Amino acid sequence: MVARGPGGGLGRLTQRDLRALGACVTEIYALLDLDTFREHVVRAIAKVVPAEVITYTEIGRRGQPTVRVLHPARAVTSDLMLAFEHHRHEHPLIKHFGDNPHGRAAKISDFLTQREFRRLGLYDEFFRQIGVDHQMVVGLPAPSPRVVGVALNRSGLDFSERDRLLLSALRPHIVQALRNAESFSQMKGEVALVLQGLEEIGRGIVLLGPDGGIRSATRLARQWLTTYFGHRAERAKRLPDALERWVRFQGTTVNGSGDVLSARKPLIVEGEDRRLVVRLIPASGGGLLLLEQRHTAATPASFESLGLSRREAEVLAWVAQGKTDAVIGTILSLSSRTVAKHLEHIYQRLGVENRSAAVALALTTPLATQ
Repeated sequence: MVARGPGGGLGRLTQRDLRALGACVTEIYALLDLDTFREHVVRAIAKVVPAEVITYTEIGRRGQPTVRVLHPARAVTSDLMLAFEHHRHEHPLIKHFGDNPHGRAAKISDFLTQREFRRLGLYDEFFRQIGVDHQMVVGLPAPSPRVVGVALNRSGLDFSERDRLLLSALRPHIVQALRNAESFSQMKGEVALVLQGLEEIGRGIVLLGPDGGIRSATRLARQWLTTYFGHRAERAKRLPDALERWVRFQGTTVNGSGDVLSARKPLIVEGEDRRLVVRLIPASGGGLLLLEQRHTAATPASFESLGLSRREAEVLAWVAQGKTDAVIGTILSLSSRTVAKHLEHIYQRLGVENRSAAVALALTTPLATQ
């Protein structure tokens, strides 16, 4: 099917058009993740090119999920979307942008007369049901076989060449904003993985704002603020008073006498059989607190978190208290040779060569999270 050329000249954009374009460009460049961008862009375009329904759509081959955001949000029912999916192979613009992902804004009327369009099952079962007679689409680049675009829908008069010119002017900015959103979403996912990994190895993080308040905190960090400071931290926006004073003091480099203070050491808060170590990483506009919980008592239960068996953990706990193989054997009703065998397995599991190194590693490894 050959596309019909657009009728008439492009015309000139007015100062009002240019101001609307500028405002829209500023709006779509807001730092957004991909899900938010999809909703944001359809609302922004509606302010420049009026349409009764605007959709952001990502379409794949049959069997692949379709992502669709509508403005207004409930303009199309789920039953009608099923009808669209059933007839989408009839849509001239889906095929057009599948073959020409970098093509300029196009209208259904570039390919079909009104009579030809109304003969389609796509029109009868979908477009007619939502009162749409005309559609213009700006295509966005996407890896094959997906087709991505923003579609503007109207009843009454078709879209003008001025409308096409406005969308064409917006397109490169929409494309760049989409790439920004994709990169931001990927970065958010990677950060989430890093934070999950930190929690799995027993670290917590608190991100501080310029005023020292809590901007965000991981689950473990909030749990430890409650455990060690009696702080209700699930939704708290401020640090516990004692910790806030310590953070504020860390920002001081000179004391009241004018002397330069010594290097800052971590804050250590003692618990019953463990301690919390807090380190501050200063940054412009805030800072980062790194929290780590450590054992202070050599208990078998704490050593099992290192991947040791219950018996190996018992042996290592007695070694940490300075007991010899013979004494450990008597306590645990084992022979000295069996104790020595357990120690060999412990060294292998921990990647160390002797008892001193095994105890040092065990006592400085963060607690496993439960």
